[in-house]
Amino acid sequence: MKDLVSNLIVGKSKCRYMKKKYEEKKLDVPFSSGVKYKGLYFLAALHMNALFLYDEREDKLLFLTSFKKEKKRNYLYVKAFLYKDEAWFIPYCADNVAIVNLEKLTIEYIPVCKKEDRKKIKFVNYVYFEKEYLCLVPWEINAAIIIHLKSKKIKKYVNFQRQKTIYPYHGAIYYNERIYFFPWKGKNILELNLKTDQQSLLPWKEDKEAFGDVIYDKKAGQLFCAPARKDYIQVYDFQEKLSKNIRVGNWDDNEYRTYYATDYKREIFFWGHEKNIVVKFNKDTYQYTVYQISDNSSGTYFFPVCSDGIEALVFGGNCIIRYDTENDSFKNMYFSTKVVDFFEEIDKSDVNLGDIMGYEGDYLQESISLELCKIIPFILRNKKEEMYCKDNIGNEIYRSICRDC
Repeated sequence: MKDLVSNLIVGKSKCRYMKKKYEEKKLDVPFSSGVKYKGLYFLAALHMNALFLYDEREDKLLFLTSFKKEKKRNYLYVKAFLYKDEAWFIPYCADNVAIVNLEKLTIEYIPVCKKEDRKKIKFVNYVYFEKEYLCLVPWEINAAIIIHLKSKKIKKYVNFQRQKTIYPYHGAIYYNERIYFFPWKGKNILELNLKTDQQSLLPWKEDKEAFGDVIYDKKAGQLFCAPARKDYIQVYDFQEKLSKNIRVGNWDDNEYRTYYATDYKREIFFWGHEKNIVVKFNKDTYQYTVYQISDNSSGTYFFPVCSDGIEALVFGGNCIIRYDTENDSFKNMYFSTKVVDFFEEIDKSDVNLGDIMGYEGDYLQESISLELCKIIPFILRNKKEEMYCKDNIGNEIYRSICRDC
């Protein structure tokens, strides 16, 4: 792992023909999910079929590869899970779970939908339980999928009780050999008995979109619900079977709206949604602190990075926010790559440019006027024509970007 980054960037440049004026231009690449492993960030792009590596120590953002079994290019993955030396990317618009070996940089895939469900596949969360299973939380598919992490095989594919409407679930917990799925818009919590596959619908009296993520504290036997459209954090005690509401701040205009949540020791971080805030909540004292994040790049809300629970990606931006435990504050970490470096890494790889890019070049933020239509021909000059013209999609993208050249 020590030489991982250096091994990726060695080699003579294939882009010497690049005009010098582009050498210092920078690209801000929007990301949607990622993990942190041995100090390195492995990140899935939001508007590209691409996996990147960010080395904070060297301040280098490197293109690694594409998810080759995926044909789509946008919103492939919105959650990721770190298991040993593997990053498990949870599909949103993708057709497969992608498992990246972070030492070997190889990718395995698990198809997660039956043919009849393939058009409806979308998952937004996961539950890790018994140290060996991962359950995908469904958004637009009426089924629960449970994967055995070691064997990388689907253990259960359980169709939910059919309802007139597919109600998305946003959070879930494992408790007493059952998984409880919490609705985003529906009126019932779905209880799935893992031994018998029996399902029960439990009443959910809250308004739709009231709460987002859920955190279960096994030590205290309590459940904590992230407030999405409510002015309080809901705490449910499984032993007493009672709930209490902890009001948080001034909630005018959903000022403290949150979505996802992560555990850190005896505290929970509720990550802001559409507002630049993070709420740190103590599970024992119920005391909380609200942090205003000064600048959240071009994104709109925060998606946790799978690491130690105190970092989050700015979804759709090129920034990670990290909690500083010593100073009780948040720091922003921005990353970008040079135009030359970005295309040079693609040029060195076995990836077809047309297979990773979105239409009209909308996958990149132009931090300095990039004039992509003038850059692409230089990058492709040494490539054989069939590399980017062998399929209609790649050719169409090439023409759309270069039409004004």
